[in-house]
Amino acid sequence: RNSDIRFPKGIWYEDLATTGAYVNFAQKIYYLDENLYYYRQRKHSIMNQDNYNKKMLDIRTAMELIMNRSDLHLYHDELEYVCISNLIYQSAERLLSYQRYIEIEQLTSFANQCFVHWESNPYLKRRSRLYRTTCRMIKRKHYRMAKLLYYLKNKMV
Repeated sequence: RNSDIRFPKGIWYEDLATTGAYVNFAQKIYYLDENLYYYRQRKHSIMNQDNYNKKMLDIRTAMELIMNRSDLHLYHDELEYVCISNLIYQSAERLLSYQRYIEIEQLTSFANQCFVHWESNPYLKRRSRLYRTTCRMIKRKHYRMAKLLYYLKNKMV
């Protein structure tokens, strides 16, 4: 069957925007607790920007595309977790270094609108206490504390 899933043009995170749509065509989904691929980190890639770039906010567009292309009822917990991970945890880690608090609030607000009770997500509960606490600090706009928690996480790695 033809899925006609295409990478959206002109946005960052285009892989994230399309990957979620493939779940609609899977007959079975399995979870493997092992790394099967690794991202190559380049110095000036999207993930390693030296300066703030407005395109970092394309993460919201990518999340909207995922949610529009996926069965929200069937994959609620999974989509909710992807939203938490990308819009709250990872985006805030990037944006805090540029002191882009308004942008963090916008992304967090969008996540809160889509998933009101995200703090009780079963996948989030499996993450470390440090990860969960960082997400809560971002939600509550305690950015200095979140920045400290990211610092601690990076020291532990």
